[in-house]
Amino acid sequence: MSQPNSFEQSTLEEMEQIIQVNLLAAILCTHRLLPNLKRSSNPRVVYMSSLSGLDNSGAPEVANTASKFGLRGVVHALRECLREHRIPVTSLNPGSIAAEIAYEAGAEAAIQTYDSRQIPMQDLVLLVRCLRQLSRVSCVKEIDIPAMSDRYA
Repeated sequence: MSQPNSFEQSTLEEMEQIIQVNLLAAILCTHRLLPNLKRSSNPRVVYMSSLSGLDNSGAPEVANTASKFGLRGVVHALRECLREHRIPVTSLNPGSIAAEIAYEAGAEAAIQTYDSRQIPMQDLVLLVRCLRQLSRVSCVKEIDIPAMSDRYA
């Protein structure tokens, strides 16, 4: 018996909400924060995209994949828009994240719970902290972060 197609089962409202949250909200937040970013001594914009937003990811979730693919396009366009202000814009593209495990529980709890198949949130926090410590001269465009068990690793 074949699996039901989640695209066919998705409602228009569900798909619109995914696109609103993953794409439009990110654009609007950056637009509103732009005056503060321009005044900052070392500004940086970091978006959380996904491996599903990469070419040929094989991800079957239509709205999520489209929104994450679109978010990467936003990152590339914003990088050009904000270049004159020396505001780097980065896309982090992780695979599955162990978001259900409390951060305070630590990376090992996430690793053990998901048998090393999902990325501990602590790893993503470390990457963002690293990006924040770079000067505004450095622009990291994208970082792809698959779990070692992902086919992209």
